[in-house]
Amino acid sequence: MCDGQLRTFAEFLSEMEGDPKYPIVERIFSAAPEICTAVSANYREDQLFPEFRITPSLIPSAEGVSYVMHISEGMVRHCINLPYPPAHLLIDWPPDHPINPMFVAESFFAWVVAHEWFHIVHDHDGVLRVLPEQIDLAQAALSVEHDADLCAAALVYRFIQNIYQRQMGNLNVRKLTFFVLYWGIRTLNPPVEQTGHTALAARLLHIIMKLSMVSDGDEGGDYDAVRPETRQRSEELTSLAMDCEEYYQSNILDSPEAMSWIHEWHRGLQDDGDYGQIVETWSEVNDYVVRPD
Repeated sequence: MCDGQLRTFAEFLSEMEGDPKYPIVERIFSAAPEICTAVSANYREDQLFPEFRITPSLIPSAEGVSYVMHISEGMVRHCINLPYPPAHLLIDWPPDHPINPMFVAESFFAWVVAHEWFHIVHDHDGVLRVLPEQIDLAQAALSVEHDADLCAAALVYRFIQNIYQRQMGNLNVRKLTFFVLYWGIRTLNPPVEQTGHTALAARLLHIIMKLSMVSDGDEGGDYDAVRPETRQRSEELTSLAMDCEEYYQSNILDSPEAMSWIHEWHRGLQDDGDYGQIVETWSEVNDYVVRPD
């Protein structure tokens, strides 16, 4: 299937005829325009939708530029083959009803597509070209990745909330959202640090912060983290992150890593470093992002 040519979704699917994973790929591809529609609903009515193309690279990657979104074959295969533990071991989930692989694949693919589409609708490339010299360009580039990460995480939360809110309650919806994003991001190869994004520890910490603060739909988001329920969510999601990492270290890796992202996280919280700098830089860059009226 890796013939060096860009393929449309339809062309990629035609080459998968007979593959047991075909229904999952068909579903995640069909959802991609819906994801972009959900994002664009808050922007101009004439917002153009991207053309999707599958690149032949087997390295998981995605890039959205000028209304064309390139998603590698490796990223598609990553989404449909995510290694994750039985959900009931880590979150409140019925042990006799395994989590649906199609749901996991669709949720993480939604995050990938939304991440790239937010780069486009927020015109991050254009923003980086007009920033004043006093803003460090390398930090600014990391900060727009931070923005795309968190906006996409909020979208996936809404997607999962629409499916499961009545069945499992809001806190568990947030946990399920993090569960999906953790396993999708943690098992990327090459690691995120080698792909122009923030370090894994900072990336996951910021996603936890976003999922703790984002509105549940009944009241506004708590972006100053002053409400007791926000602090509870943060504590619960942090505990889940540590449980996920412990499982990953013990069951997924051939041998435990000398320093997991949890250790990096604790060290980062002590010296602030990458964590606070990205947020501080984004607060400056955000002023140059065009928002809907």
